[in-house]
Amino acid sequence: MNHRDDRGPIHDRVLDALAAETGASPRLGPGHDWAAVEASLGGLRLPADYKRLVDAFPHGEFGGLVRVVRPGVPDGPESAYPEYYLRLLDDLREQREIEWGIYPHPLYPERGGLLPWGDTLSGQLIFWLTEGDDPDAWPVVWTDRGFEEWQLRRRSMSEFLLELITDPAVERPGLPAGGSGFRAFGGGATAAPIGLLAGHAVPAGSSADQEAPIGFSADHAEPEDAVDGLLEALGTMPIEEPTLEWFVRAGEWGFMFPADYRTFHDTLGPGLFCDIGIFGPGAPEGWNAADLLRAGRAAAEAAGLDHLRFHPDPGGLVPWGMTQDGWLLGWAARHPDPDLWCVAALGPGFVRIDWPELSFSEFLLFHAGIRDGYDVALPDRPRWSGPPTFRGLAD
Repeated sequence: MNHRDDRGPIHDRVLDALAAETGASPRLGPGHDWAAVEASLGGLRLPADYKRLVDAFPHGEFGGLVRVVRPGVPDGPESAYPEYYLRLLDDLREQREIEWGIYPHPLYPERGGLLPWGDTLSGQLIFWLTEGDDPDAWPVVWTDRGFEEWQLRRRSMSEFLLELITDPAVERPGLPAGGSGFRAFGGGATAAPIGLLAGHAVPAGSSADQEAPIGFSADHAEPEDAVDGLLEALGTMPIEEPTLEWFVRAGEWGFMFPADYRTFHDTLGPGLFCDIGIFGPGAPEGWNAADLLRAGRAAAEAAGLDHLRFHPDPGGLVPWGMTQDGWLLGWAARHPDPDLWCVAALGPGFVRIDWPELSFSEFLLFHAGIRDGYDVALPDRPRWSGPPTFRGLAD
């Protein structure tokens, strides 16, 4: 990686080691207008290794774990730090007002505040602590998705990445052991960040070559089984005996389906809940969840969106439903326990939204208006306004 461009030599030994370890191919050619990017941050100077990495490496994912923030991704010009992350910091400040003490450090643009430089598949943000006048001395701060466990490491961004993918013994709250490779996002596509408060969608103006954010929640509630209340609202009770051989389906899919979904499916089967089609494994043609999975994966591949994950990719989307106007609904399979999988939606133009606190049954309760207090509206769709209904395949 010892090449030269208009900004001078790129010969940082850690970046060299990172390229060698991951097998990434550094790019030649002009880089970003870093003076303009830093001006968009009020003149805040950014670390040299970050600028070198962004200019030299293609956009991608390190070790199957971390994606580095890049100017212009997912929104705004390439001459500016992504507005998305600045809005995210505003969201975190609002949450801090509600739960004072949840953040042990200030938040940029507060003096010495946290500024995100990366995000992870499991919904975590990785920050610089922008303390002092030398950005090359900024330490790395990261936290779990619930903001309960914080770590400060006196390492540069590139040192942190190298350690993360080469040392399996390094402490990594909330993250699995990663690989050592680098996966570039192909087809001209870009991958959007993984840190957005629940229920928010990709910013307006996003195109079909951008994946919308995968959410996290500042109050870190876990999905819960609410199927009894859902079935009661539909005027029925859970069936006592399973109607589907779930262990057979688990062998076919590689996991046991979440308990609330199994109960719903055993009781009612596939069909139309309000305005959402509920699909099932092994269901007839037109209602089979495997068909949804194949269709979603094929559409992403045809669009060149290599970064969009579907089962069996780690953390991939497992579809369970679809709306008539093309929203694919499923689980974000990021937890080893399927009962803790949250609901995610992938819409027209590959806009993605996650609701990290909501199970299958909780999402349907809010969607039908049986419960209120949580916004599950999909962009540009009318809300369901009638009583909850279900029509099975035999109806």
